[in-house]
Amino acid sequence: MHLQRPANKQEAPRKRFITAEKETALTATWRTREHSLRSSIVSPLKRENRQTSTGEGIPVIKYNFVSDSDCLDILFIPKGSGSENMSFMKMLVPADGVKGIKKFVLEHIVGAGAKPCPPTIVGVGIGGSSDLVMALAKKATTLAIGSKNPDPQIAALEEELFNAINQTGIGPQGLGGNTTALAVHIESAWTHITCNPVAVNMQCWRATSARPNLGGRKSGRKILKLGRKFTVALSEGFYTES
Repeated sequence: MHLQRPANKQEAPRKRFITAEKETALTATWRTREHSLRSSIVSPLKRENRQTSTGEGIPVIKYNFVSDSDCLDILFIPKGSGSENMSFMKMLVPADGVKGIKKFVLEHIVGAGAKPCPPTIVGVGIGGSSDLVMALAKKATTLAIGSKNPDPQIAALEEELFNAINQTGIGPQGLGGNTTALAVHIESAWTHITCNPVAVNMQCWRATSARPNLGGRKSGRKILKLGRKFTVALSEGFYTES
């Protein structure tokens, strides 16, 4: 995202709106073709690879608008498939209770074994709807290691799951040990009286990201400066001058 100055200084600049999706796709294509970025994006059925790191619906961009905010905050995190393939969601019912949530999370952590490249950051989503709960789980993987949910009951569940996961013996890269998770973070939303969805999304140990923050104030839980999922949060669009 940049400003292109007119060649003729006397020429009045013309504003041209550039969407974040278009600009990010152009950048991904350039980086892939001109630099050593491997293109891992293919069509779901034909498995066509355009060698651009882009395609229909890719890159994934999420927008969040925060009330009483005067800043533009962009979070960029590419994510590999090892940990992303180990994503799970289930529509629990209220009768399953907290015990059902814990059972679901632990069963899938144990079942994933070494596939997500542990030690991992475990994101758990609780509540909402089927689509929202997965988004909550992924968001949870971006939170800073060491941060706690402001709800004491949820924070206690984070701690309980963290200790339980590290007692599974999976260890780094599945070679055994007591460090299977670097953190467990939970994000939640209120839900319908007849359901209680839960989701798990994992982040591998090698997490890299970029996060520029353009002015203004920050609020809420801190965001992890490590991570590998491909998401950008933008509060407004961009334009160029040409």
